[in-house]
Amino acid sequence: MVVGLSPAASAHPLGNATVNGYDGLHLYTDHITDLAVEDVSEIPTLQRKNQVDTDGTGSVSDAERSAYAAKQCSSLAATNKIGVNGARLTLTVAGSDYTERPGVIALVVGRLVCDLVARLI
Repeated sequence: MVVGLSPAASAHPLGNATVNGYDGLHLYTDHITDLAVEDVSEIPTLQRKNQVDTDGTGSVSDAERSAYAAKQCSSLAATNKIGVNGARLTLTVAGSDYTERPGVIALVVGRLVCDLVARLI
């Protein structure tokens, strides 16, 4: 029997130029939640850098991250469409978060997470 260790994988599941979105809907008797996640690979994250790093320092502060997440999630809430019995429901932002982590080509990848809620009338 041969036993060995394999090296840890360091790649992320995105290509270097992709943006992947996910919407996880949960249905309740009085509301619907949408966990909207956007994973952004290195090149699109770099292209959006000036939208996040608004003071142009080259680093992203917690306040800038928070402001970017709030703005992007508000935009998603306004453009995502959820309907029940032909009536469009209004989504509101219950939470937002934006993080960056190291990518594979010496750049960072971004992740936007939006907790959206639609109340049933």
